[in-house]
Amino acid sequence: MENIADKYLIKKYQDNEENVENFDENQEIQIELSRLVAFRKQQPFSMYTDEKKEEVKQSIERFGVLEPIIVRKVEDGNYEIIAGHNRVECCKELGKESIRARVMNVDDDTATLIMIETNLCTRDEISPIEKGKAYKLRLEILKKINADKENSQYWEKGSINELTKESDDSKSAIYRYISLTNLIPEFQKLVQNGTLLITAGSEVGALDKDKQEILYAVVEDNNIKLRNVEMQKLKGVTDFTYQNVLNRLLSKKEKKERFTGKLNKSITKKYKEKFENDAEFTKLIDELLEKYFSQNGLEEQSL
Repeated sequence: MENIADKYLIKKYQDNEENVENFDENQEIQIELSRLVAFRKQQPFSMYTDEKKEEVKQSIERFGVLEPIIVRKVEDGNYEIIAGHNRVECCKELGKESIRARVMNVDDDTATLIMIETNLCTRDEISPIEKGKAYKLRLEILKKINADKENSQYWEKGSINELTKESDDSKSAIYRYISLTNLIPEFQKLVQNGTLLITAGSEVGALDKDKQEILYAVVEDNNIKLRNVEMQKLKGVTDFTYQNVLNRLLSKKEKKERFTGKLNKSITKKYKEKFENDAEFTKLIDELLEKYFSQNGLEEQSL
């Protein structure tokens, strides 16, 4: 986690020598738990499950806190937790009085980026919704930072490109995760339990709240599983009512018959003994078809 934090600090200060003195490098202390406050800005991540928390508590009991938490100074002599909320909670439950901490002098945006990065890199499991919230917040901060740069185009395109370089996900995948944050709570639950896949969920997230509520009612009432194919059907719905959505989701695509030139096997089997070879059979078919179309006044082009 120290490398992650340093990455953002170095990036922030490398082009601004005036601020180097504000970089409290590797200041590690033992802090009383009573002096710690939770991260006060947006926090997209949930606390560990009881099972995971128990795992961490057992590790702390055996080895102590291996990695120091990351904090920054706030008013009244307290420290705000940037990374390490779960370790702090576990220490409290174990009756500990203090914890190892690395104090960093960072602004709100840098602190938020460190908080997001440490969680994305260290958590075993992150729900798609939490990942979407993290990417959304991260992108907003990068846009804010890049808005101050001279190149205005970089503010728009450079931010997502920068985020993509720093992530294991592609640009399209990042946008899909962010789209999930627009889902109403009912659809978010379906994504969380795996009933609604991320690709289809991102399509639902593109709909406004009213349409999502109608769609959810249809899905819930009629036990319909939304997949990409169902979402494609809904793209043609202009009047987004319950009945119209239901009719479109239940509609089956008509299979259009096309001409292939292949004869039914029963026909070829029936007349198999009548012909010496395929050429003889093909010649007869050609003659009969020519006679048929000429008698009915049809041109070959109408085939």
